[in-house]
Amino acid sequence: MISRNLLLFVTAMLVVLAASCSTSGLDDGTSANVVLEVDQVQLSIITSTYDPLNAVCVFQIADSTASLSNIPKSENAITQPFNDILIDRLVITYRWDDNLLMPAFVTSPRVVIPAGGTNQVKFLPVQLAEFLAADPSREGHSAEVTLLFEGEVVDGSRVQAVGGGSLFVNSCIQSGP
Repeated sequence: MISRNLLLFVTAMLVVLAASCSTSGLDDGTSANVVLEVDQVQLSIITSTYDPLNAVCVFQIADSTASLSNIPKSENAITQPFNDILIDRLVITYRWDDNLLMPAFVTSPRVVIPAGGTNQVKFLPVQLAEFLAADPSREGHSAEVTLLFEGEVVDGSRVQAVGGGSLFVNSCIQSGP
């Protein structure tokens, strides 16, 4: 009788434990068959040169890249194109070293990450208009950047992954007299 009650108690605890683990959505049957993962982020330095003719600093913002992987949850999830991920939204947020508030930059890179494979997403690390409108100038500053990649699998399931890095802005140095 005691062993039967103990067995019932242990079984009930295992059921409760299993139920609490299933709230993550990772393998609940309604989530995607694949997982999006950020492998590497390379944020380009924003360079600057002084234009003596107009007495202004000119900034050059180059493309940055992120390498993303499409990780299958099972052997059945490596089928292309049914488990490919289309990256359709990238939200970039900033935490500047001087606490300047700059709105999030949202873009739509439209890049496919093949099932069981990787691909690169190219993007501008900051929107030029917001960057130039920032008060005070961003020259010589840095920001911690958070990247939220969002995508959709062919079956309509949504996936996302977070990455980030440091964004640096060169100082504009005036040369000559």
